Amino acid sequence: MDCSPTVSESNQSLTGIPCSFTGIVEEIVRFSGLTREAAENCVWMEALQLGWNVANDVKRFGATPHRFDEHMRGLYRDGDSFIFETLVFWARPFRQKWTVHALDRLILHARACGISLSKLRVLILGDGAGNDSLFLAQNGLTHISFLNSE
Repeated sequence: MDCSPTVSESNQSLTGIPCSFTGIVEEIVRFSGLTREAAENCVWMEALQLGWNVANDVKRFGATPHRFDEHMRGLYRDGDSFIFETLVFWARPFRQKWTVHALDRLILHARACGISLSKLRVLILGDGAGNDSLFLAQNGLTHISFLNSE
């Protein structure tokens, strides 16, 4: 099931981005190698308590929140908690509206500058599962995503 935000200047839908329980689980199973049962449990727990998976990975990797060290590096490199957090959080209607609102603002900016939307370039930092990047690209923007893997 695709997500479809409500009113916006852009009047665009979120095509192909998983927003239902089943869609998120299928996406995670397809790309992570986790079993369906494990993915369902993690998605469900994340929906009930945002950050549940990250809290478990913090314990699993012995990481200290807000301290970047080898334990935290292991959590980012080998953990899977952030995929659950970003996909589940992004599927919430109010979060999708943020992205639609950003697109609306970009449309207004392009108009004010007298250029087409396709000429704007957008730098996206920390896009998690990439849903914001996908949505903006589907709506004609050229974007650059930045990921610092080290």
